[in-house]
Amino acid sequence: MESLIVKGCNVKCFTRYNSRNDHGLLKEISSQKIKEIEVISGDLRDSYTVSQAVKGVDIVFHLGALIAIPYSYKNPGDVVSTNVMGTMNILNAARNYETIKIIHTSTSAPSHNFCSKEWPFEIDANF
Repeated sequence: MESLIVKGCNVKCFTRYNSRNDHGLLKEISSQKIKEIEVISGDLRDSYTVSQAVKGVDIVFHLGALIAIPYSYKNPGDVVSTNVMGTMNILNAARNYETIKIIHTSTSAPSHNFCSKEWPFEIDANF
């Protein structure tokens, strides 16, 4: 985000709302640069809030997800609703507002979870 600010881009950041008003790793950004970021707290599952965050945005960098693997085993519905439905909300909002590009960031974990002796493919963890 800091690189985008330096290049003169207007930056919005959608963070998951919590009662502590904790914005996670945004605290690692310099206080001068954080003032230049529009921070929106909400939930990816809330299509209205996601839509408002995407409104007027040319490029969406989608990094939002519940990523804790042990949590996903105990609460698969929460993980699916956040990760899948949240992504759908972003895609729908981007389509509605004619967003130019969506860049989705994920992890290699999904492919590694299925690896076994029966798995016919070799996974390169260094990609």
